[in-house]
Amino acid sequence: LRDVSLTVEPGSCTVIRGPSGSGKTTLLALLGGMDRPTRGRIFLGDKEMTRFSDAALSRLRRTRLGFVFQDFRLLPGLAAWENVTVSLVVQGASRRHRRDAARRLLDRLGLEERADHPPEELSGGEQQRVALARALVNDPEVLLLDEPTSNIDARSASAVWDLLAGLKREGKTILVSSHAADGSAPADRVVHLNRGALVPGG
Repeated sequence: LRDVSLTVEPGSCTVIRGPSGSGKTTLLALLGGMDRPTRGRIFLGDKEMTRFSDAALSRLRRTRLGFVFQDFRLLPGLAAWENVTVSLVVQGASRRHRRDAARRLLDRLGLEERADHPPEELSGGEQQRVALARALVNDPEVLLLDEPTSNIDARSASAVWDLLAGLKREGKTILVSSHAADGSAPADRVVHLNRGALVPGG
C-alpha cells in the first residue's frame, strides 16, 4: 500500500474496488488488526490500533471486529454451528450457549436445516453464510468482508448483499472488497485501489 488515507463513517458501507493484486486484502487485513503497517497509523474511533499490543489486538478482533475471508476458512469436520462459535470457545462459553447463539444466527441466514452439517457438505453459498454468521457471533461494530461474492453463484451473491443491507440498517459499519463492479452492493461510498494506491473514479 502507498500513502492510503481513508476515513470510514460509522454505520456506513464502503466498497473497496480494484483488480486482483491491487492491495484490497492487505488493506482489510490492516484495518481488521490482523497485520501491522510498517508505517502510518490506523484508528478505530479515537483508539489508535497501531499502538495496541498483540493481546489487545486479539481482544479487539474478538469483540469489535468481524472478518469474512475470501476462502471462508471454515474448519473441516466441524458442524456449521461449531464453526460459527469457535471464538466463543476461547471465551469459555458453554456448549449450550454456543449452540443457541449459532442457531439464532443460522436461522436468520436461512441455514437452520444445515446447522449440523460440516463445510464439506455445504454449497459455496452456504459456506459463505456460515462464515458471515461466524463473523457476527460476537455482535461486532465493524464487519470486514474480503471478496464476499467471488466464490459463489449469482443467487447466493444477491442474498449476501441483501444481508449486508440489513446489517447496515442495524447500524453496522461495513467494509467490502470487490474486484467487480456490482450494483447490488449496499454502498454509501466506493473507493478504488490500484497498485496499492487509492485512485479517483477507478
